[in-house]
Amino acid sequence: PGACLETTAHVRLTVASGTRLAVPVREVEVTRAHVHPQFDPRSLAFDAALLRLADDLEGGIDPGPEDVTCGDCGIVAGWGETHEGFGIAPHLAWARVHVAADFTCAEQRRGGVAGRPQLMFAAGGDGARCPEFPGAAVRKGDSGSGFVVTRAGRRHLCGIVSWSASLTSGGDGPHVLTRTAALAEWIVQETGCAQARTEFL
Repeated sequence: PGACLETTAHVRLTVASGTRLAVPVREVEVTRAHVHPQFDPRSLAFDAALLRLADDLEGGIDPGPEDVTCGDCGIVAGWGETHEGFGIAPHLAWARVHVAADFTCAEQRRGGVAGRPQLMFAAGGDGARCPEFPGAAVRKGDSGSGFVVTRAGRRHLCGIVSWSASLTSGGDGPHVLTRTAALAEWIVQETGCAQARTEFL
């Protein structure tokens, strides 16, 4: 996200909420983009950015220090293409996947750099699919989507889709996500609010 947001600093961005691109529930202007200062485009460490909106939106999810461990189940939703070459999907799609073991994330490589379990985690792929969603996968265009876990009836944003081994290797590998727990302190610093909430868009 670093290069993208830096080059669009003077471009008007709009966030649309809803489940259909053609008929958004509401559109809100983005007034500022905060790219994580430690974002590394080579390893994709700290692959995250905060967008400051001109107005509030409903449907916030806590992005605080809640973390995930192997076996936790969460939902990923995104606009990625459902078929190769079809482009962004017109409807929001979602799937349920499990968190894989830390060594699975460590084994994944992008540009020759191993994954960093303390900053990222793997989900889905062989051995980490949800039985009810055997074909669940992150698609091209899903980067930036949230990984949401429900605990005691409350939703928590525990991860942000960074990249997928299935896209880089041509196989059906796991998907690698940024841990929001590793971003909690930065989120508080940028928002000035200990109870910051992230909109699930």
